[in-house]
Amino acid sequence: MLRSRYSKRDSSPTRIYLTDDPRGRPARRRLTNLTAVLSLLALITLTYILFASFSDNNPPTSETDPRLAWLDDDSQPSKPRVVEREKPLVVKSVVHKWRADGLVTPSEHAQTNPIYECISRSRFLWESILDSRGGDMETALRVFRHREDGLEFVEESMHFDRMVADHLSLYEYIPSELLSKRQAETENLPGTFTLIVRRGRPSIYFPPPSSEIKDGSRLSPDRGQEEAAILTTFVKPLTKKLANVRATFSFSKFPRHVIPFETYDLFALERPLVEDEVLAHEGLMRHPSWTLTGGCAEERKGQYSADDAKKAVNPELSEIRLVHSLPRASDPCIHTYLSELHSIFEDAEDGLHIRLYPILSQHSSPWSFDIVVPPLGLFNTTSQVKYIPFAERNPGLFWRRPKPKNATHPSQRLYNLLRNPKQPRRLLDPTPTQDRAFTKVIKPVSAYLPVDIDFSHYANPNFDDRKFKFAIELDEAVRFRQMLLSGCLVFRPVIISDWVTDRAIPWIHYVPVQPNLVDLPTLLAFFSANDKLAEEIASAGREWALDMLSDDLARRDWERTLMHLSHMQAKMV
Repeated sequence: MLRSRYSKRDSSPTRIYLTDDPRGRPARRRLTNLTAVLSLLALITLTYILFASFSDNNPPTSETDPRLAWLDDDSQPSKPRVVEREKPLVVKSVVHKWRADGLVTPSEHAQTNPIYECISRSRFLWESILDSRGGDMETALRVFRHREDGLEFVEESMHFDRMVADHLSLYEYIPSELLSKRQAETENLPGTFTLIVRRGRPSIYFPPPSSEIKDGSRLSPDRGQEEAAILTTFVKPLTKKLANVRATFSFSKFPRHVIPFETYDLFALERPLVEDEVLAHEGLMRHPSWTLTGGCAEERKGQYSADDAKKAVNPELSEIRLVHSLPRASDPCIHTYLSELHSIFEDAEDGLHIRLYPILSQHSSPWSFDIVVPPLGLFNTTSQVKYIPFAERNPGLFWRRPKPKNATHPSQRLYNLLRNPKQPRRLLDPTPTQDRAFTKVIKPVSAYLPVDIDFSHYANPNFDDRKFKFAIELDEAVRFRQMLLSGCLVFRPVIISDWVTDRAIPWIHYVPVQPNLVDLPTLLAFFSANDKLAEEIASAGREWALDMLSDDLARRDWERTLMHLSHMQAKMV
């Protein structure tokens, strides 16, 4: 029988003859076997490719997945293979310690110095201060100069007061009876005199001589008489507007403290006092007791504000707990030196108590709570020396003063730190390729830091600072304004402050330095490598000193302070 089929690939007919002859059966068998062999080879090849691709990814086996244990002949879990892996890179946290006075302690794991972050934070703070004023200082001063005598403009006065921080906030919450009692107790303290204004007439009361006065340069009666004469002349135009008031003024060169330690001792408060056996033996300080620090939990730190200080006041007691000393907080949980020195306060076992005495003072520190007032006659000494452009100055750090008698004075530490090549220091040093990148190195500091420091008198105090780009102020804040006016970048250890330095913003008008000067080489190396940034801060400090510091501003603050005291003493607050 003959059959025909058409191929799908070709339109022409193809004839295949099939027959029942047995001789055609082997041909069909061979064709069928060939198809099966090809299919098997294709399956084996595909299986091999898939197996090879999965083998690189470590497919799950009975060793890695216990659910596949049945694949083993013994149906027992195999011992896991020991695979050596690289240890993961542990990234240590970088946490800097920030303080309200502008100081920062870099983390020990930091590879870069946080100076740029300090400047950024301070710029944000300074812009916030300027925005909150609602005007400029020039307008406020003009209102103060030209207002009619004896006539108080409320709106202009409030506008002016927003320019200057108030230092009497602590005393507003003390009852007037207690305030008057404390005022009477202060009038016989050594090193003070009391300004008495009665019916518009000022007078000065000096306490009787005391045998406790040992340092004539600090508390001599002659110095007190000179300060009293200046103060009387300074406030006489203001007394016509004042009610009866009594204000005690401290004419000491240093802030008053409840324990007798000097300026050169303050840096030791930043570290445990148990190391200062010599100072403790001399009675300047006491060893710390940690009974108060145990109650300072981590969640409590940094959470106290002025409102918390108001709530902590108990009118029946003569102390204020958790005192908020404007503009910096003095919380024992934040400032550990208060806890270390708590033994000098009364009733320390029941909490930290600080007695507040309404004493006017020209100096302040984080450990004093006096009412800071402007210095007398400081703003009349504006130098007329020609300003030298920053780029034309000597690129070094300048400092002069007579050699101190005590070896622990800050000037002695400065000299040993920068002029002693035998003591290499570890510091964060800017790399040559990228000023922002800092690495920890050990080098002799005096080998590459340009300094001009010496124990001698100024050849010309109004001109020497102007020849250098950098200067450091170690003279208890008395030369701070002159250094700013010179146009140099001022480094200032945060030790003692006054009315001027309390209003300057760190990292905006000057560069803060740790009291022990340990970060001075790093800061000096940084700003030496960033000349433009150093010039910006120096220029901002000079403009601030010219615009903000004047006799009119100081007189206005004295007037406000005395009026505020008179109102509180008269039970008007």
